[in-house]
Amino acid sequence: MVTKPLLFLPAIPAPDSVDYAVIHRLFGIYDGITALLDQKDRQILRELLADGRASWVELGERVSLSPAATQRRVEALRAAGVIQGFTARVDLATLGCEVEAYVEVSVERHDIANAQRFRDVIKRYPEVQTCHMMSGEVDYLLRVVTTDLKAFGRFIEERILSVPGVKDASSSIVLDPVKSESLDLPALPAKTPEAARVKRRPR
Repeated sequence: MVTKPLLFLPAIPAPDSVDYAVIHRLFGIYDGITALLDQKDRQILRELLADGRASWVELGERVSLSPAATQRRVEALRAAGVIQGFTARVDLATLGCEVEAYVEVSVERHDIANAQRFRDVIKRYPEVQTCHMMSGEVDYLLRVVTTDLKAFGRFIEERILSVPGVKDASSSIVLDPVKSESLDLPALPAKTPEAARVKRRPR
């Protein structure tokens, strides 16, 4: 019998085609197997959005899990990058920051160096709470917070418009923050994206 060298790999099933639930039931294997976020995970995320300081006991009672099982799930969500961290929500108005505005910034599209310089500079300004690259007519949308209108005007003129490569900036002042942040999850897809998959351990 003459054997030939293997020149290519046989067909290997993609991760999505493997039914891990069946493997778990048949072999009792769960540790190290990638699984989709389930309803309990989503309940935990909703509870943490509402109260990130809840103890394992409190959180477990709210989602009907033991404290140990709750802790394992939260640690798995953190390891998978679903939970990025725990922070305090600060009311900046109580600290004297009375002006909140959204600033649309346009930069020279043909100059990549200027666009990168703008990103690097904008990250250093504490007045800029968020910065997003946008599609459409403008390039970036900034959320800016300052103490008053005079400080805001000075910030736009001296900090934003002075950045090399910035063509234009227009702003809109927030009059009433009807909903500034969400304490619940938006509608999620039936299947969690690959990046948001977590590894389970036995309960």
